[in-house]
Amino acid sequence: MLFLLLNFTERELQFLKDPVQLTREGENGEAYFSPDGNYIAFQGKPPGKSHYRIYIMRADGSHVKRISPGKGKTTCAFFHPEFPQKPYLMWASTHEDTTTWEEKPIENGSKKYSWEFSKGMDIYLSDTAGNVLKKLVSYPGYDAEGSFCPSNPDLIVWTSQRTGDLEIWVKNLRTGEEIQITHAPGYDGGPFFSPDCDKIIYRSFRDPKNPRIAEIYIYDLKTKKERQITHLKSLSWAPYFHPSGEYFIFSSNYDPRTGKMGRRFHLFVMDTAGKRLIQITDSDEGSDLLPTFSWDGKYLLWTSTRSGNSQIWKAKWKGVKF
Repeated sequence: MLFLLLNFTERELQFLKDPVQLTREGENGEAYFSPDGNYIAFQGKPPGKSHYRIYIMRADGSHVKRISPGKGKTTCAFFHPEFPQKPYLMWASTHEDTTTWEEKPIENGSKKYSWEFSKGMDIYLSDTAGNVLKKLVSYPGYDAEGSFCPSNPDLIVWTSQRTGDLEIWVKNLRTGEEIQITHAPGYDGGPFFSPDCDKIIYRSFRDPKNPRIAEIYIYDLKTKKERQITHLKSLSWAPYFHPSGEYFIFSSNYDPRTGKMGRRFHLFVMDTAGKRLIQITDSDEGSDLLPTFSWDGKYLLWTSTRSGNSQIWKAKWKGVKF
């Protein structure tokens, strides 16, 4: 079901066509399209609950269905690249750790988006009915933020705490081979493959003088080299490649007017060379976070607090010109 369209600025409507709010009940965020564009996976907190559950819904916001067990904490759902022929998705959960089941009731209406961080997180593969098929990743500490390679379902990337620090790993599900691609102190997370799966994009907190600063990095799997792509000295995170591979979208509290951190998070696009930055959203009504493109690049999903609390929005993507 579609909800009331709020006011969007002139800048925003240059890039977004027919923006609509897809969710309203509770708090919801981090949404991803299925490869065929017919479904959306996301995480949500029911009213009065403190833990996220994993849900899927139709692309128009209808037929919402919970697929996680409803016990423990969950985060980061991502569809199998051969969906719907293989109607699967991965997500992280603590449902096997009974110490995480207790929830502290909260009042609905928080304006701040937050994600869960638990040492009991493991990554699972389930079908769209919620049947857990297998555990994909399980190590002591936090294992979450997983996603598939779009062109090779045997490859996944995720964030793991197994070394004591939060680093990014790649795994071949067929062979079992695992490779650690980040080694710098700090929280490296939110990784996604490029469309051709040659590169991985992610955000990292590496400034020891200012732990609030996060920058975007790209790792080349062929050269095994990492490159810092943003230098905004702000909290820049949630990068996601456009299917063209030519640019990516992300969220940041960078304020282009001052060149410093601002009060709100907005969406930005940058080319993969890191030479051009384009601001997409500039609403004063809330923050815009966690943007993701549909697999064909025609739509954009993101999490926004512009309607009062954390909810999922969708718009047709008009594209950018560099």
